[in-house]
Amino acid sequence: MRVSHFVPSPHVQPDFRSLWRALPDEARDDLRAMARTGGFPDEPGGRPSREDRRARVAAVNTAIIEMLRRDAFDSEAFAALLGSERDHVAHRLDAAQAAFAARVNALTHEQRLEMAETLEDNWRDRAAR
Repeated sequence: MRVSHFVPSPHVQPDFRSLWRALPDEARDDLRAMARTGGFPDEPGGRPSREDRRARVAAVNTAIIEMLRRDAFDSEAFAALLGSERDHVAHRLDAAQAAFAARVNALTHEQRLEMAETLEDNWRDRAAR
């Protein structure tokens, strides 16, 4: 389910990695700082501390191990646990994308034009490979 080298095609899905690289440096710095401190504005509950994140992951991992070890495997509970993890990640991604769009909105027209040129150049170079 994982590819060793994934390069998304701009013809299949939005290429957020290229969008990120095309942002002006100060915009990337702003978004990084936001992600590291209080979290994104639309992120439910804000950004938890490192300790809280690690404790949450440890609890989920413990639950996975316990479920796998039971004599009677409950596939619905297992799927629900995995689904709750997917939902957790999806909420954070939604908040990150909203913050990204807001930061792009704050760019000048010139900066957005430069960003568009960078994206086109990157996609053209990739298509040539």
